[in-house]
Amino acid sequence: MSASPPSDTDPVVLALPPRWQRALPPAAALVAGFAALCCIGLTALVSLLTAIGATFLTQDATLRPLLAVSLVVTIVASSFTLAPPPQPSAACCSPWSRQ
Repeated sequence: MSASPPSDTDPVVLALPPRWQRALPPAAALVAGFAALCCIGLTALVSLLTAIGATFLTQDATLRPLLAVSLVVTIVASSFTLAPPPQPSAACCSPWSRQ
């Protein structure tokens, strides 16, 4: 004898929250953990380990071109993110302007 699938009127099915509500607590815990790690200083640790790893690039002659390429790529990529500073208008900064 096989069991029939639960119907929409089954009290057990009606008692369960929707799937997205059941997924919220674990997702919130992951996000909170990530924020806590950032506040603790994980980014500083990653930066320190990166600096230690970069010393190997400067010590080994075969890896120096890799260091040069990564520096050039970083400089070029960061130049795309720079925006010129906003130019203030003369009216807002002049002590004689009428407002």
